[in-house]
Amino acid sequence: MDRVYDDLLKKQFSGKILGVPDEFPASLLIMLQEEGYEVKVVRDLVKEARATKSGKEIKIIKKAGAATTDAIAHIVEIVKDCDIGSNKVLMHKGEPLTVGIAKNALDHFLLDRGAESAEDVILAVGEKAFDWHYLGVADDKLKSEVPIIMDVFPRLKQERYIADVTRTFVKGPVPKRVREMFEAVEDAANATVDALTDGAVIDDVNMACFKTLEKHGFDSRRLNPDAKDGMTHGLGHGIGLDVHELPSTYSRQDLYAEGHVMAIEPGVYLEGIGGVRIENDYAVTKGKAKRLTTGIEDVLYI
Repeated sequence: MDRVYDDLLKKQFSGKILGVPDEFPASLLIMLQEEGYEVKVVRDLVKEARATKSGKEIKIIKKAGAATTDAIAHIVEIVKDCDIGSNKVLMHKGEPLTVGIAKNALDHFLLDRGAESAEDVILAVGEKAFDWHYLGVADDKLKSEVPIIMDVFPRLKQERYIADVTRTFVKGPVPKRVREMFEAVEDAANATVDALTDGAVIDDVNMACFKTLEKHGFDSRRLNPDAKDGMTHGLGHGIGLDVHELPSTYSRQDLYAEGHVMAIEPGVYLEGIGGVRIENDYAVTKGKAKRLTTGIEDVLYI
């Protein structure tokens, strides 16, 4: 906190009135007031300003993305090394591979890369992932022949920016219905990115995703508000210093603009099976959106 305060005081502000977001730390606010600044909370203005990233910020988010995809790849390698035990439980070095063990391994890897989990990692095994809010509990066991969703959104410890990446993987034979889910989600992700550009209406990009899923036979809450399965959440969200920033994909009229950085996360969820979700981060440009999270395949059959 002291370092943040020192950095603020080093800034050459042109005036004595500072606008801060509503979540600005009270201790820093008091320190700035003691230095003679008038501090005002300007919630919407700050959030709107943060929606557009500079080239430097985009490079930092890409750095966070590299740490994130490398960390997921590390867990995938652990899964590859597992044997399949009774009841399809994955066995690592003779012991069941649990969600707790996998999350600990992920956290240690991220720390070595100068990052830390901004919130608890989602690691949902099989049918439990039908509830896309489900984080996974420590003693859940990873299993073969079912989709396993891993959603990781770490923050760089120094630069403080966040990436948000999700991969779904299956160890062993992939059931036909799960393979169909993967194909639909991957197709929807590609259609979304093709539509994501400067000046695009946000809801038009949403519809590119949902209509693609519909062609594959999967429902969505956008096209059917009463849908119980299919894609039951929004398409994504802005990222930056926080996991969720503007722009919002729930907008009907707003436009994407160059410099927006989006986590795009199409997914399909079926009761009794679980879910498949693919999430990557993109910078909006005048042309095709620039992918910031590379280094690991979108579809992972292990």
